[in-house]
Amino acid sequence: MQNIWLGDQTCVNNGEFDNCTTDEISDLNEWQTDFLTDLTNTGLTTMKGNGIFIESCSEHCAVDGPGFAQITIDGVSMNDAVKQWWNAPVDADPSEYTYLPCSLSDDTPHQCNPSCRIQKTSKMN
Repeated sequence: MQNIWLGDQTCVNNGEFDNCTTDEISDLNEWQTDFLTDLTNTGLTTMKGNGIFIESCSEHCAVDGPGFAQITIDGVSMNDAVKQWWNAPVDADPSEYTYLPCSLSDDTPHQCNPSCRIQKTSKMN
C-alpha cells in the first residue's frame, strides 16, 4: 500500500505547500472534501459525545509535538479542543466539539491556517 498522490515528492517542501501548482492544490482540496464526506458518511460526526479536530497543516502527527498546543482552528488549539471534549457530557452534541480544516488557497503560500506556519517555525528552533 502506498500514497497515490506524488505531491509529497514534487511540491510539498519542508511541510509547506509553497511549491505546489494550482492543480496540485486543487487535488489536495478535492482529497480533503472526499475525506470529510467519507468521514461524515460513517455517522461518527453526528454521534452524541464525539468530537473532531482535523487541521490543514502538512505534518505527520501534531499530537506528538508542539502542534498540539499551537495549531488552532477558530482560535481553539487542538489541546484545548481535546480538553473541552474530554470534560463534556457523554451525550454532548458533537457540533460543539467539531473543528474542521479550511481549504488551501490557490494563492501562494496556499496554507489557509496561519497557525500551521507558527507550528513549523517553532519546530526549527
